[in-house]
Amino acid sequence: MRFSMYNLFLPFERKMLAYNSVNDKFMLLEYALYDLLQAAINESNPIGLQEIHPDYFNALLQNGFIVDKEKDEYAEIREIIINTDQDESFFNIIINPTMNCNFKCWYCYENHIKSSKMSEDIINKVYKLIDNVTSKEKTKNLYLSWFGGEPLLYFDKVMIPILEYANHKTIEKNIGFESDITTNGYLINQKMIDNFIKYNITHNQITLDGHRDLHNTVRNVNEKRGSYDEIINNVKLLCKNNISTTLRINFTNETLNTVLNVIEDISDISNDDREWLEISFHQVWQTKEKGNLEMSEKLKAIKKTFRDNNFFVSGNTRDNIRNSCYADKTNEVVINYNGDAFKCTARDFTKNNREGVLQEDGTIDWFEKNSTRLMAKLNNKPCQTCPILPLCGSGCSQVAFENNGEDYCVYDFDIEKKKEVVKEHFIECMNL
Repeated sequence: MRFSMYNLFLPFERKMLAYNSVNDKFMLLEYALYDLLQAAINESNPIGLQEIHPDYFNALLQNGFIVDKEKDEYAEIREIIINTDQDESFFNIIINPTMNCNFKCWYCYENHIKSSKMSEDIINKVYKLIDNVTSKEKTKNLYLSWFGGEPLLYFDKVMIPILEYANHKTIEKNIGFESDITTNGYLINQKMIDNFIKYNITHNQITLDGHRDLHNTVRNVNEKRGSYDEIINNVKLLCKNNISTTLRINFTNETLNTVLNVIEDISDISNDDREWLEISFHQVWQTKEKGNLEMSEKLKAIKKTFRDNNFFVSGNTRDNIRNSCYADKTNEVVINYNGDAFKCTARDFTKNNREGVLQEDGTIDWFEKNSTRLMAKLNNKPCQTCPILPLCGSGCSQVAFENNGEDYCVYDFDIEKKKEVVKEHFIECMNL
């Protein structure tokens, strides 16, 4: 027997937190037990620990902190990554009906193209793609995701025809079908929601930029007309109709100061309707300040206050080998309004960034860089022995792809940053 190379230890509230990232297991240890463990680690002698404290040894063994001496842990992780990312039982098509938007958020990375709209020709190619996907014997589920631009600008003219076609095809082939939308939420109304239900649109992600006044300076129709109250009302309407909704709160150091006021505006959502609402916090990446401990502590307190008010707050950490990014998956494609094919939605949809083109017969003519992407994160050597590899998952394939084969670490090779990630993961898992 030996100790797993994917163990990490860090102090937590006068105890020692032990974490095994392969099994995503935690143990909160008194320091006396940790000292006993550390002595066994220093001597590379887990069996000695068994002789001294058999119950403790068995708990460590069951949670993956101790493994068979011959076990190739990285090979096991690699197999999980490959099986997850190359799963052929589902196919996810992300569609941008337009690159136009009714808002002009200052930090948006996309180029808004006013005249952009998916044409009948491209819609027909999407139909062919759906035909191809649903005809494969291994396909058990089809997912349609809507992105943009603001996709709801063309709900009737682009989204409804494709949703009708996909719904018909999946029923015909006895395949599961769901859809979701990333939207600013401004255009939603009851008639639209009725169609969400009809076409199995089960989830919406909608963004706020802080409380009313700050939000309205970022997300507005024009200088005189904000969007906060309309969006809040539409979130309530979605929850009332039992449609899962993520309220993504993009924050800066400034917006954190008033974000707790959002609670008052959504406090009239009934407990039953709150079951359909998830609160998710994301820092605006253009304003990220490294090592801003004050902001981090402020955010923790804010999350706790939302939870104390009976709102579900999701975490930003997850098991990234079993629940990897959509862009890492072989059976995933982003179809832009003009037929260009991409993998990642977090970059500009430019000709230079595209990785393929949707053809007349519904196939994707993938470029060579697509195959490079799909293996990129498996080839990063520093990740192979990193204690939080399964939690981090080497970052996403986009990060690996952009590092062009050079060694990289999404946490700057800093063990203290990795410990903070594990601490945050523990807090989220325990709902502390």
